[in-house]
Order: sequence, then C-alpha cells, then structure tokens
Amino acid sequence: MPYTDKLQRAFTSSLITKIAIIDDGFDIPSCSDLEADAIIGFRTILNEYCDDPDEDASNIIEELENIEDRPSLQTIIDRVHDDEGVLAFLWKTYRELNHGSNLKKMLHKLFIPFVVDKDAKLAPLEELSALVQTTTGIVPDTFGSDTMADSIVGYDLIFLDYYLNPDASPSLTAGDDVNLNANFIQGKQHSIELLKSVVKNSGNKIPLVMLISSVAKAEDIPDFRAHAKMLASKINYLPKGQVKTNPHRAQHAILGLVQYRKEADALWDLIDLWKQSVNSASDNLISMLLELDLPDYSYLQSYRLNDEKVPLAHYLGWLFNGYLSNLVEESISQSTAHELSNRISLPLPIPGRIAPTEAITSLYSGVTTSKVPRLGEGFKPNAWAGDIFIKTSSYNKIFGRKHAPKGKLKEPMPEVLCVITPSCDLIPGRSNNAKSVTMIGGILVPMDGLAPPTNHLLLLDTKPYHVSWDSKWPVTVDISDVNGMTLLGKHYRWVSRLRDVYHAELQHLLFKDIGRVGVPVVPTMPICVDMRVLVKQHGKPYKVLLDRKANESSVWTFKTKKSDTAYCIREEIAWELQGLVKKLAEEESNKVNDKALEYALGNDFIEKLQSPIVMTSDSRQLEKTGITVKQVADAFKEDGTSHQTSFILAVSQKKLNNHLQVI
Repeated sequence: MPYTDKLQRAFTSSLITKIAIIDDGFDIPSCSDLEADAIIGFRTILNEYCDDPDEDASNIIEELENIEDRPSLQTIIDRVHDDEGVLAFLWKTYRELNHGSNLKKMLHKLFIPFVVDKDAKLAPLEELSALVQTTTGIVPDTFGSDTMADSIVGYDLIFLDYYLNPDASPSLTAGDDVNLNANFIQGKQHSIELLKSVVKNSGNKIPLVMLISSVAKAEDIPDFRAHAKMLASKINYLPKGQVKTNPHRAQHAILGLVQYRKEADALWDLIDLWKQSVNSASDNLISMLLELDLPDYSYLQSYRLNDEKVPLAHYLGWLFNGYLSNLVEESISQSTAHELSNRISLPLPIPGRIAPTEAITSLYSGVTTSKVPRLGEGFKPNAWAGDIFIKTSSYNKIFGRKHAPKGKLKEPMPEVLCVITPSCDLIPGRSNNAKSVTMIGGILVPMDGLAPPTNHLLLLDTKPYHVSWDSKWPVTVDISDVNGMTLLGKHYRWVSRLRDVYHAELQHLLFKDIGRVGVPVVPTMPICVDMRVLVKQHGKPYKVLLDRKANESSVWTFKTKKSDTAYCIREEIAWELQGLVKKLAEEESNKVNDKALEYALGNDFIEKLQSPIVMTSDSRQLEKTGITVKQVADAFKEDGTSHQTSFILAVSQKKLNNHLQVI
C-alpha cells in the first residue's frame, strides 16, 4: 500500500508505541444474554464428553485443557450460567479459535444469540486492527464499552467509537435521525465523558484520538470535539468500513493524524500554559483588588472621576481589564511559551482534513472590535470613539429586521460610519464638549474569500464582514443627531466599536498622520464555496460526477499572503472523486476514461487536490494530475467544450456566490 512506509516513519518519529481500540463491539456477553436452552445443551454435551469421550470429544477436552489460566472443567460446567468470569473466558476462547476447531463449533451453539450482532460489529474492527498491525507492527489492545478511563491512560493513539453503546445499532432505516435516538445520544455522551476523563487523567501526555463509526460523518466531528474539549489537531475521523473498501484512504487518514503529533503536543502544552497563566493572573488580580479600601475608591471618585464626568464602573472596567492583561503578559513572558511556539513548526501546505471552524474569525473579531456599547445607567454619551454605525437598510437585511428611519437623508451618505472624535470630547456634562462628531465613511463588504483581509473585522449575526474605509469621505454630524444606538434620525444603527488601537489607526488614516500604528497580522479566514465535479468523456460532453453546496463545507477559499486566491478541497472529496473515476472506467473502458483513471490513481492526484491550490493566474496546470485550473464567471455554466485535458477545475469569480467546479 502506498502509505505504508510513510506511516511507519510517522509512527516512529511521533513515538507511537501503544494503541487502543475502544468499541462496544468488544463487549463480552453477559450471562443474561444467553438462552437457557443453549446453556443446558452446552452443559449436557460437556458432561457427556467428560463421562464417555469419543474421538471428537477427546479433541475438545484436550483443546480446553491446553488453554492457560482456564477454570477447571467442572467449574465451567457448574458456573457457565451465572459466573461472568467463566463466560468471559469462554467468549475469549471462542473469538481466538480457528474456524475448523471442534471446540469453537461447540461454543458457537452456546453464543449463537449473541454472535449474529457481534460478528457484524467485530468484522470492521478486526480489519482495522489487522491494518494497524500490518502497517506498524504494533498490536492494538481492545476495550469494550465498560472501559474505565484509568485503563486507557498512557496510550499514544486511541481509536474511539463515536457512539459507545451496544444498543446503538447501525442498522437504521433511511431517514432515521441518530441525533434523536436515545441509544445514540447516550452512546455519544458516553464516548465524550470517557475521553474527557482520559484527558483529565493523562497529565501532559494527551493521546491522539481517531473517532470511528459506521453512522457518524466527518461533519459531526466538530460538535463532538467541542463537547469533549479536545484540541482539533489531536482528533480525526475514520469510517469503520473504509478499512475494507479503501485501505489506502484509511492509511492516509491515520497518517494525517499521526505525523503532526509533536506539533499537536506543543500546541496543547501552549494552550494549557495560557490557561495556567490566565488563572494565575486572575488570582493575583483578585488579591490586588482585595487590598483596595473604600477610601481608595472615594479618592478616585472625588478627586478625579467626578470632575472628568467619568462613571466609576467604566473606569474600573478599563483599569482591571488592563491590569489583568498586564499580569497575563508577565506570566507568559516568564514561561516556556516562546519555546513551545517554536516547536509548532509546520510544513506547508497541510491537507485540509475537516472543514475550518469560525474560531479564528471570532477570536480576531473580538480583539479588534467590541459589541458592548459605552452606555450605562446615568452615563449616556451620544457617541464614543470607535463607534461603528451601518445604514438601517443594511442592518435590516443582515439581521432580518424591519426598522424604519425617519424622513430622508439630504445627501448621499456612506454605508458605514465610524466615530473618529476622541472620547474625552464626548463625555456628557463636560463644559468643552464637542458640538459635532467627526466620522469616516466606508463600505461594508461580506467576507467571501475574494476581498483582501482587513484589520477591522465585524461579526454581524455570526457572519463576517470587513469595512473598506474611504479616507476621502469624512463626515461631520451634529452631536444632537447622534443618539447612542442610532444616528441621523435612525438612518444608521450601532453595531460595534473599534478597540482603542484600531480606532487610533483609523484616526491616522483620516488625518494622514505620519505616525502609523503597527497591528498584528490578519489571519487567513476560509470561506466555504459551492463545487461541481465533471470529467471528460469519449466523444461526448463532459459528465457531471458530483455537486456539493457551500453549506456542506466541501471546499473553502481564502487569500494568501500575496493576496492571491487559494482553494482547498476537503480530504474526502479527492478520494470520492477517485472512486467515481474508478466506477466510470469500470462501466465503460475507452482511452479517455482509462487516461482519467491513470491520473486519478496517481499519487500526485490525491496529494495535490488535498493541498491548497493558489490561483496565481487565470489558468494553470496541476502537474501530473490531468487537471487544468481556470477562473470563470460562473462555474455552473462552464461546459468544458474547448478543453482537451481529463479534468478542469473551474472557479467562479462572483463575490457573493463562489463556486468550485472540477471538470
């Protein structure tokens, strides 16, 4: 198999020596699972064999007596109906014996009510165990659904059943929703709690986890991961049946999880270090605050805040938050965070395994903007530095509201406005308050993957937008036309507020100040897009193989550091495409189909389709894959008639409706 050597090297370099497979398929039958007639028949036959053994009976007795650490024959006869230990011994013996064994045939009659369901569950698990052992030389240990976390601590790689419940049967009829089935709900929760306990008891040696299931899908993994509080880099998904149907792909999935273990360990340690630093900083802050006495607050109010018209609550929020950030920074600077960060050195590109989450977008948005307006009881400024307002028409469209503005605007106005006036001039009650508010205009642009990244990211109704500010469009509004959450007769509505440093940057942009403010780099923010797969046919138009909508998270797009557009296809799509091409070639063998199959079976085909594809021009070739990449106005209208290659990857350039099409 093509990934065997890579897997062996990855297991060695990642120090994977202990592997566990946890599945209810390994559950040992209980005495209550057996039928009374089967128990009576088993005891009768065994008694007869002991009293008057023939040749077959002698073989059976000999097989039993040759097994180490077995109960006595009389104990087996007397206690098979009520001793779980005896039954566990007989079940283990039954599973390990060869099919030609007379003892196995006799035990089969005892376990037949239990075996039918177990064989279906154990078959893919035994294939998985064999694949791991053949590839790595490591024999996995197996555990059932009653396994305790302490038994799993110390393992490097765990294959964990997504639904760890023997009553969660995969034989569902079409249309059944496992999320509404009590057995599946309980099984998923059991797996989550087991994993959480393993992580809690593992110290700094957190295992890699490969979730396995015949029912769950890759799209279910983020929800499981979130509830288990598991690092994304340490968990992946493998369908149980894939080991048999596509062992190459199963190997590739295991490789994708194992080969970056050292980096994932460093990332886990770094996050844990941040958690410890935040907890320590929080404790230190509370200790410091306990030192403050009522006179301290009295002096602050009487001699500073009252004259400045600043509420105590606002000032304390700024003071405490700032000091907490300072304590975290000091704690981190004295730790091994820098060393751990250096250990997270990753090669580029890394194939997309599971579709990206919105975590990075939410993190960055929370750092650059606040959703908390500067309003409170007794403190109601008309506006505050950094306040962002958008037109009511845009607000209604984004949030699904029906707010109506008063009258009409006298002149064309920007879609977005941000307050540039310093906060000190906007505090109510001051004698030298601003009589007007200076703002900068801009355009609200949805994050569709085609626009370049921005420092000012807004999450509106959970959807990301950035603002394209226009320094040539300053706006001055009378202070009376601003009413905290609305502006200009409710023609604008408040949505967010820029943090201080980003507000300062916008000030410099507007006033063309030479002192620019450096801000952290903007991360890549993937956006999922539509996809269509087509293949060239012999003497016919191109054939549609597969359609996937953006909400299925099959393909995503983002901007690279050079502002070029890149696309990444989820791992399973490349494999699914390979399978469809195989099927096409089997159904009709001709030169065109055979050539497409040759490309699809090549190592470059899978690797390059799973790596980010950077669009450096309108058209390019993916070497050794038979694929031509082309940007078009609408991918779903591309028919491929003017092309000669086996495949064409067509990308729509529409801003709000991106499509990815492989022809």
